[in-house]
This record gives sequence, C-alpha cells and structure tokens, in this order.
Amino acid sequence: SMNCFDLLFWAGAYYLLIRVASTGDGRLWPWLGLVLGLGLFNKVGLLVFGVALVAGLALTRHRRHFTDKRLYLAGLIAVVFLLPYVLWNATHDWPTLEFIENAKRYKISDTSPSGFLAENILEANPLTVPLWLGGLLWLLIARTARPFRIIGLMCVLTWVLLVLQKSKPYYFDSSFPVMLAAGGVAWESWTR
Repeated sequence: SMNCFDLLFWAGAYYLLIRVASTGDGRLWPWLGLVLGLGLFNKVGLLVFGVALVAGLALTRHRRHFTDKRLYLAGLIAVVFLLPYVLWNATHDWPTLEFIENAKRYKISDTSPSGFLAENILEANPLTVPLWLGGLLWLLIARTARPFRIIGLMCVLTWVLLVLQKSKPYYFDSSFPVMLAAGGVAWESWTR
C-alpha cells in the first residue's frame, strides 16, 4: 500500500538526482542506488522511478553518465536490496503477480488517462495546478532549467507508465513534490 516511507524514498531519490543533474558529480550515484534500494525494500513501486530514470538519462544530455561505472554500481546496490523480494517470489510461485492480477480484476477500477489525470488533480488540490503544471512546463521547456530537463521527462514518463500499468492514480503523488518545487522556482523567475 501507499505509505509515508514510499513518498520519502521518492523525494530522496529525486533530491539526489537533482544534485547529480546540477553538479554532474557521479559520486552521488551510489547514494542514489542506496536510496532506491531501501525504497525497493520498502515497496517495489520505485521500479517505475528506475525505468523513468534510465529513459530520462537516454533522452537528455545526461546520457554521458552511462559511461560512469558508479551509475552501474548504483543499479547493483538497488538490485541487491530487491533480490530477497525476487527470490522469495520465485520460490513461492510468484504470489505478488497473482496479487496484482487480482487487484486489477477486483479492486482497481479501469481508469482512462483523462480520469487518471482528473484524480491526480483532485489529490494534489485543484488550486495547486498552476504551480505544479508551471513547474513541469518549466522543467520541460525553459532554457534555465535545461540541466533539470531529466526531472520533467521522468515525471511525464512516470505518469505514462502508471497509466499504462493501470495503477491507482495516487501512485503518481510521489512526483508532485518535485513539480511543486520546480513550480516555485519557475513562478519566482517569471514574476521577478
């Protein structure tokens, strides 16, 4: 289930990634791997972050980090934390997959992309739309935000992945803090 620790691990992972994006300091990759590993030990939903991260790296100037061995060390650290979960599932006929299938069949209603977005807007508070949407747009298109474009792309990719997986809309809530923070920076620069 969604829990406070999941939000904390997402925020910590975004924080470290923002530091890497702003400084280029590859020494932070293993720390990101540790945060992701602990987050995966808590809940496997952070796999979506990992997929979005790899795609975000490939789609931005940060692809140069693919030559940094510390990035792969980060992935290895995260996998070490995930391994007990995978091994337990493998030795018990994959009960998590059965649980997910039953949840999709009996618990999670089929939500259209527009319904998913509408629920996200309600969860974040409709009054905050200008702030987080402004932040997302700033991350995606502003020249001053170019180093952080990866964050905007990851937010979009996370949303798309969750919609395609037919996840619960509140799983996207972990991306709102980073978009709200970017919105604060964007609005400050636009109203200066």
